[in-house]
Amino acid sequence: MSNIIKVDLDNNRSYQVVIGYNNLNDLINFLIKHYSRSKIAIITDDNVSKLHLDNLSNALSENKFLNFKIIIPAGENSKSIEYFKYINDNLLNIKIQKDDVILSLGGGVVGDIAGFSAGVIRRGVNIIHIPTTLIAQVDSSIGGKTGIDTIHGKNLLGIYHQPKMVLVDIKYLKTLSNRDLLSGYAEMLKYALINDYKFFEWLENNFKNVLSCQKEELEYAINKCCHSKANIVSEDEREQGGKRILLNLGHTFGHAIENALNYSEKLKHGEAVAIGIKLAYQLSFNKGLCTKEDLDRVNKHLLNVGLPINLNHIDNNLSIDDLYLPMLQDKKNKDGKTVFILVNGIGKAVADYNVTEKEVKQILAELV
Repeated sequence: MSNIIKVDLDNNRSYQVVIGYNNLNDLINFLIKHYSRSKIAIITDDNVSKLHLDNLSNALSENKFLNFKIIIPAGENSKSIEYFKYINDNLLNIKIQKDDVILSLGGGVVGDIAGFSAGVIRRGVNIIHIPTTLIAQVDSSIGGKTGIDTIHGKNLLGIYHQPKMVLVDIKYLKTLSNRDLLSGYAEMLKYALINDYKFFEWLENNFKNVLSCQKEELEYAINKCCHSKANIVSEDEREQGGKRILLNLGHTFGHAIENALNYSEKLKHGEAVAIGIKLAYQLSFNKGLCTKEDLDRVNKHLLNVGLPINLNHIDNNLSIDDLYLPMLQDKKNKDGKTVFILVNGIGKAVADYNVTEKEVKQILAELV
């Protein structure tokens, strides 16, 4: 039986995150109830399509839903103006209407670009996310953030466009590589480090079972993260002075690293976030916000799990400025300053608007 978590928004925009195992029927029943006369456009990538697209399309067809498929290449480089245009052209070719439904089937890349298209085409078409990666199931599919990358940085073009439903089917995770699971684990760990010390303790004791997809521990951890994300989004949907900005722990550094590496597959998003978390704790320690014990404990956990805390495993010729300059374009920046999410310990994240260039470059020097 699926577990249901509500994202509570105003103006009749609330929606459910439905978490279960092999729970595609929950989606079909939702569509029959609310969108029985709608066309369905499935947006996915060329990796996920080989594994899961036919099963979804066949289930829709069996229930009399006319459905179309739009497939983009897998990988961060597809979050581009080029593929944004490609998706929109295809949606317009099938004459998508405001009362139709777009299904995003895939990880964060597919969800981000499909959500952006859904938000702008016809000035807004319904979207339902079906995340197939751990990173998307616990984080990016919930909350309505959409976007594509530019040469200036990650997710710099986008809008908020909330889904009508998020279907989390844990069965999809069985097809992931260990590296992809680890990438998602970094986002999972983020929730514990932001505001849940007890969850961090639990992860220290149970991460092996989570990463080996043991059903009980994996479901518990996913539900824990989705509850946290849903509560934060319900309180602060658009990052306007509330807690949502704290979800960027590790991401200011992480996004800059990804940009400097040209979004290479040498470093996955979650791996960049893991390095970013380590750097955020180091910066917090340097500023006297957290203890050496906190820093060492988090670093130890990242290493025990198998996540990187530096770039030593990647051949690169990066300079400090290669890593620093993308931060000047970070979308959280305010009053000309880069905003960093730092910590007062484990489970105690804070936004810091007064980090100096010297302090940041001192931290970045560890990576080059």
